[in-house]
Amino acid sequence: MAPQRRKRASTRAKTNPFRVKWKIVSTDVWEPASLDEFEPAHLTFESDGKGELAFIAITASVDHRLGTRDGSPIIEFTWAGDDDGSPISGRDWAQSGPRGLVGRIFIHDGDEAHFAAERFAKPECTS
Repeated sequence: MAPQRRKRASTRAKTNPFRVKWKIVSTDVWEPASLDEFEPAHLTFESDGKGELAFIAITASVDHRLGTRDGSPIIEFTWAGDDDGSPISGRDWAQSGPRGLVGRIFIHDGDEAHFAAERFAKPECTS
């Protein structure tokens, strides 16, 4: 019997189409002005599978993975952080939408909401 060949693990990193800083612009639960209450609401995905999330009084670190849904790329992520002094965590997913990202936020033992986000504008040169 011939030995089975083992598949080599890919050392090539997946390209992350979501790897930028996103401005959370709307949800179906919270008003846009509330989202930016303490700092501009945002979601960031880094190349190392980490990132950050901030909206209303929530600031959190993110752990993300790339996947596909119905043949389209998606990003799924969990997060843990602080909500005005109290621990908070959740899970989310997002995919490309007409103007950026669309997805769903699930706060552990709390609210859930659809959200939309757009790429943050690149800083202007001031020279």
